[in-house]
Amino acid sequence: MNGYFTLLILSLLSTGILSFEDYVQYYEFVAVQPSIIDTSDRHISAYLNFNAHGRNFRLHMTTNQHLFSTDFKLKLHKENGVHRHVAMDTRHIVIGHIIGEDNSIVHGKIKDNYFEGIIHSQKETYHVEHIKNHFKEHRDFKNGQNVVVYKTSDVNFTHPTTCGISDKLLRIQESAKHIRYSSSFSNRLRKRQSDGALNTCSMHVYADYKFYSQVGDNDEATTLEIMALHITESNIIYRDTTFQNGDQSLTNYGLAITAADVIASNSPSENPLYGNFQVDELLQNFAAFDFNSVCLGHLFTYSDFSGTIGLAYVADPDGGRAGGICQERTQTFGGELNLNTGLTTLITFGRRLPQAVSVITTAHEIGHNFGSPHDPEGTCAPGGSQGNYIMYATATDGTLPNNKQFSSCSRDIMGKTIVNNGDCFILEPFFQVCGNGIVEGTEECDCGSNSTCKSNDACCRIGECLLEPNATCSPNKYTCCTSDCTPSAVGTVCSRGDECLVESTCKYPLLPSSTFLSLSLF
Repeated sequence: MNGYFTLLILSLLSTGILSFEDYVQYYEFVAVQPSIIDTSDRHISAYLNFNAHGRNFRLHMTTNQHLFSTDFKLKLHKENGVHRHVAMDTRHIVIGHIIGEDNSIVHGKIKDNYFEGIIHSQKETYHVEHIKNHFKEHRDFKNGQNVVVYKTSDVNFTHPTTCGISDKLLRIQESAKHIRYSSSFSNRLRKRQSDGALNTCSMHVYADYKFYSQVGDNDEATTLEIMALHITESNIIYRDTTFQNGDQSLTNYGLAITAADVIASNSPSENPLYGNFQVDELLQNFAAFDFNSVCLGHLFTYSDFSGTIGLAYVADPDGGRAGGICQERTQTFGGELNLNTGLTTLITFGRRLPQAVSVITTAHEIGHNFGSPHDPEGTCAPGGSQGNYIMYATATDGTLPNNKQFSSCSRDIMGKTIVNNGDCFILEPFFQVCGNGIVEGTEECDCGSNSTCKSNDACCRIGECLLEPNATCSPNKYTCCTSDCTPSAVGTVCSRGDECLVESTCKYPLLPSSTFLSLSLF
């Protein structure tokens, strides 16, 4: 059977109940308590300082402004048919860096006086999870210890894996293989070509009741935060990947969350995913939901499939078969379905998966939606000290360099899929935040928080990001602006030169930045 027609299931073949120690060789219990130094209606800024694994971590984090679309909504499904949209405070879903460490990325959540997330340093990735995720039994935790911290290099996830094939779901995909080429598809493609750089796959994430109750602690905010962490990690990987479509390089393609649903009822009449399903049955039931308005729908569950931890429909890079990114709702022998779907479960063989494994699983399943099958043996599955890539048939844990990258085989197929099938992509979301000290979008200035504004920029109105009535410019936005809020005289030196920058003078009244030297490297 053609590999592109294969529905790929990531499975673990092992037996018995596994413990956290079976997955992670070494971990430390740590007390973390972030300090929120600035807050507004739209964002927070926080610092965190703690010691673990023989080093000090000094983190700076702010609200993740690129994860949620401006019209993001969360729908909560409650008892007695009560479905309501909930206004979610997403300010505490953060992204940042390790202070003083270039090319570091930190993301997660800051809530209830602790941080939970992922820390990417130059040499290692650290996972920070709440203790209760894996240690529910009573322990005498000392000195306010509230998280467990472990390195990906200490994750021991060597259980053999396989790729299963579901004949039923294969037939569903094949029965709808010609429906993509519709008039609406053509119209969407023409719109995409005229709109320019639309580089973001919009996602509708869904949490079933098992995920809400067991992972989200019966709280919709916690549930959203954990889903957001998984999509953020995938987004970081995807935007750092250069996909190929022949000679065409595609950069900065990624993901954003435009909608979320949380099923908070386990009543059979109110929970459309109620029951114990086989993994292919659960995905088919999930695909019956309407995801026409988004690029992808992804279900997070806490269903134990005795080894299977992820499942997704695989896109055809030639666009001739239903499934994967931007697939519209289609009629199949299984009914009307949205085959732009996939799922991740956070449990197998009775134990919750370490975060290090589940986030890669989500990236892997989305990779199928983007058209990549599993990596074939050979150069795209080198193994050894560098490890295999994300789309290798065996589950990876991120411990080796290749584990968080796509192979050239995957990049080529995914690039072709983006070009041929990605007609529904949107602009990368961005929230303009007044008060974070960064001049963004239509802001005339940004002097930071109310308490520090006037000491930072006397030209800027507190809390409005507009110039004072008598101000012409802001020195925080323009190099050639004086402290009295007027343009510098032409010829004024505004930046001294060094090995990278030529000396800059104000040739025009307002000069935003210095000019880089042109360097000939060859």
